[in-house]
Amino acid sequence: MTHLPVLAAIIDLDVTVFFQLALFLSLVVILNILVFKPMLALFKQRREATEGQENETREKQQFAAELSARHETEMAGATAQGMAAHNRIKEKAMAEEAALLGKVRANSASRLESELATYAQEIEEARTQAGPAISQMGSEIAQLLSGASANKPGREG
Repeated sequence: MTHLPVLAAIIDLDVTVFFQLALFLSLVVILNILVFKPMLALFKQRREATEGQENETREKQQFAAELSARHETEMAGATAQGMAAHNRIKEKAMAEEAALLGKVRANSASRLESELATYAQEIEEARTQAGPAISQMGSEIAQLLSGASANKPGREG
């Protein structure tokens, strides 16, 4: 006959196992009350606080984005109004400049005409006054030339 080896029991089930199990369960209950529940409550409180801060931050970021968009819109409107005012002022200044230049040109033209008329009158007076003197000088030059040609040698008169 073959003999099969007999396996000895690895765990003896006696009263000490029940005692150890009772100690383990009581330790789990005590640790659960003193450590695990407070720690889980602390973790939950921290998570809720963090989520609350994240939500508040998101709301503030959204509000800031809305304010920024509104600011950009208002700035665009103000810029457009400023440019329109600038253009109106520029057009008004250009119209005033054109009117002033027109007056200056008209004044200059009338002054120029007046001065030209004065010069023409003075020239005419000078011609009138110089007429007899010019005639006399012409006669004198003619006499001098005719007398000079008669006195030149080689020429006979």
